[in-house]
Amino acid sequence: MNPLSTWTFYRRHKGHAALMLGLSIAVTVGLYSLVALVWGVLVEPARMAYTAYSEFSLVTPRSTEDGPDPAVLARLQSNPDIAKIIPSTFIRTELPGMMPGLGFQFDLLGLRNEDMVYLLQRSGAALKDGHLPQPGGAEIVLSEDMANVLDVAVGDEYVASSVEFYVGMDAPPKPITVQVVGILDSEVELGIVSLEFLEQQEGYRQFPARFLVMAQENSKAAVDDFLRREILDLGTGVMTHEMLTERIRNEALPGLVMLLPVVLIVAAASSLVIVVINQMANARRLPEFGILYATGRSKSWLVRRLTVETTTLALIGWIAGVGLSWLLMTLLNEAVFAPRGRELDYIAWMPALFALPVPAVIASFTFLAVKRTLTRLDPVAIVERRELSQEVDRMRGMTASVSSSRPLAPDIFYRRHKRRAVLLVGGMCLMIMAVVLFIFVLALSEDAQEPFVGYLSRVSIVRSPGIVQSLDPAVVARVEAHPAVERTIPVAPRSSMLQAHIPPFTSADASPFGVYAADMAYLV
Repeated sequence: MNPLSTWTFYRRHKGHAALMLGLSIAVTVGLYSLVALVWGVLVEPARMAYTAYSEFSLVTPRSTEDGPDPAVLARLQSNPDIAKIIPSTFIRTELPGMMPGLGFQFDLLGLRNEDMVYLLQRSGAALKDGHLPQPGGAEIVLSEDMANVLDVAVGDEYVASSVEFYVGMDAPPKPITVQVVGILDSEVELGIVSLEFLEQQEGYRQFPARFLVMAQENSKAAVDDFLRREILDLGTGVMTHEMLTERIRNEALPGLVMLLPVVLIVAAASSLVIVVINQMANARRLPEFGILYATGRSKSWLVRRLTVETTTLALIGWIAGVGLSWLLMTLLNEAVFAPRGRELDYIAWMPALFALPVPAVIASFTFLAVKRTLTRLDPVAIVERRELSQEVDRMRGMTASVSSSRPLAPDIFYRRHKRRAVLLVGGMCLMIMAVVLFIFVLALSEDAQEPFVGYLSRVSIVRSPGIVQSLDPAVVARVEAHPAVERTIPVAPRSSMLQAHIPPFTSADASPFGVYAADMAYLV
């Protein structure tokens, strides 16, 4: 057995190796879990909600007095790559997310019965329980995951509320109550109601016509490209699976960039702690270094050896930490998230990549610390006095010997071991910074939404429910007569015209006020 091998060192110093390995595993698990949970909780539900778009694309033609733009429909019908065009009306509702206050949008599709059957066949979905909604019936069928998210079963009632409203509407349509009549076994998330039923609802008759564009087999990419290049330019709304994926990726990227400083700070802090532990361990190995140097081993060889000892443990810890984190996330998903329909899914390589700075920073810091320590290597001084070099004697001669009345006080220890104290305190400071920075990012995201609803601290809104109509004059008179009311201002029907992305993973809609010139200056 090679007495100078790294493996021999680990066998002789099991406690030290286990401590180093444990620290590396702990930091890797922490960073991996942070990124995996942030992605799985904040980003993945939005992607999951739109998996049905992998089966079709959505086209919303510009409406005229005679209905949808006939030129758009003609171009769609003439494309040989399109297998079927299905008319639809959506209920764009908001479902609860994995954390309180974090919801995500999901489209309930209004389809005719024959189109329901066609879509289920194309999606590879099958009824697991119950039956499909009857034409005109207040009924709904849901994929199993969506039913778990909503905590409903066959026979339960579900109140569907739309978050959409358009010009001509002053508020979303009234919620509708439907009965769950079927559960689907489906790879994509689906919620389907009767189109005939939605057409009977006054609010949904105001919605623009929408069409699901089904591509021929193996032609989905060609159809999506056609819609993006030719149909989107005609003032027509187009949404494809690729466009949704790009939107989610673009919204998630700033959030991941904001997580990077937290990752680097944690990696640097853990590295400082490990460097201090190494320095303490290396101080006890000075005779070994002196003998190796005296017998012909160079300083560069010693630096490489000590760096490899630590880096190898850091890499093994990273690999073990990634594996342990994957197991932990799998158990968490199976025990907590999956039974509730909230699959904890994330891009497998991403958390591991974010945890990669841990061994890299540990190796860099260790190399610098070891190189600095061994620069003053004097084998005679080490063997005879267990000190790195004769410089210690010269430093002692230059400073006056002053005895302390408190030789065991903490401040005396820190004064005697300044570098070690700086590294330890610096590591703790960086850890605290990482936690505070992460909380700051989340708090900033919440506070940034305040401008979109902050006007309610200055004004109140009185409006007719659903479709725009004149307010009851008696209601207006009672409001104006109240002694606490200074002024009433009529406003145009409001619709979402602006959308802002708020890093890391939030967005908000803005609905500008339309007011008369006489009221504008007062309102400002």
